[in-house]
Amino acid sequence: GEFLPEDTPPPPRETAPNDDWSPYDSEVQFKVADFLFCRVQMSAGNIDYFWEQWATSMMQHGDLGPFQDYQHLYETIDSTKLGDAPWKCFQTEPLALGDDAPISARQSYEIWFRDPEIVMANTLDNQDFEGAFDTAPYAHPIGIVWSPTSLHSLRIPKHASVTCYFLH
Repeated sequence: GEFLPEDTPPPPRETAPNDDWSPYDSEVQFKVADFLFCRVQMSAGNIDYFWEQWATSMMQHGDLGPFQDYQHLYETIDSTKLGDAPWKCFQTEPLALGDDAPISARQSYEIWFRDPEIVMANTLDNQDFEGAFDTAPYAHPIGIVWSPTSLHSLRIPKHASVTCYFLH
C-alpha cells in the first residue's frame, strides 16, 4: 500500500437503504426471526408448531406467514450478511489417546466461526459505537497474590494476560 497524507479523512461509509431487509422479505420477517431465534431462543419443534398456527390463521387471506418452517428460518438467518464476515468452518481431529480416553477426546468436531479480524474491523467501523468504547488496553492480571512481607503490595506473575476490553 501507499501512505496517505497525514490529515486524509476516511472514505465515506456505504450505507444500505433503510428499507433493505435482505435476505428477509420484510421488516416483519426480520423481527419475527430475531424474536424467535435471539430473544426467546425457541426450539425447532416449537418454531414449526408456531408456523403451523400462523399459516392456519393466514390461509383465509391467501398467505402462509413469513417462514415455511424452522429450516426456512434457519437458512434465512444463515444467509444474513453481517458486515461481510462470512461463516468459516474447520474440523477438529480426535486426539490419539487410546480406547480408555473419554469419548469426547476421541471424537471429531465441526467448529463454526466468523473471522475475528473482520468482525473487529466491522465493529470499529460501526457508527452506532462511535465514542461508546475505550480502545486503551486493559490489564487483567491472573493470579494476583498479596505479598506477606510487604503491606499493600501485590505480586503479579509473569504470565499475567493483557486483554483489550471495549467498555461502554
